[in-house]
Amino acid sequence: DLKHGQAIETYEDESIYMGEFEMGKRHGHGTLKFQDGSDYTGNFDSNDQAAEGTFIWSNGNKYHGQWAENYVHGQGTFEWSDGTSYVGQYNMNLKDGQGTFTSKEGIMITCTWVMGQ
Repeated sequence: DLKHGQAIETYEDESIYMGEFEMGKRHGHGTLKFQDGSDYTGNFDSNDQAAEGTFIWSNGNKYHGQWAENYVHGQGTFEWSDGTSYVGQYNMNLKDGQGTFTSKEGIMITCTWVMGQ
């Protein structure tokens, strides 16, 4: 029995998905809520976070931007709960390419990152 269209599914780890399914997989727009209070709202492709979405961690940190195969990948904004932020390019969860880091005091540093460095 494969879900197709809008549905809700609860998983063994007690996470809950509410959104679109295609052939039994999360596919399209939806929200995945985790037991620790974190959640992702955005697009899915064959169960993976994909295209555009927002992940909010239980500690208040937030990422909004592009995703590929469950990785932060492409253009996005990461905001730490203390007010620090980074706006720029990511590659497989690492800052990679042009980006601007802004401290909670408002100090901005714009540079080119290479694989997180």
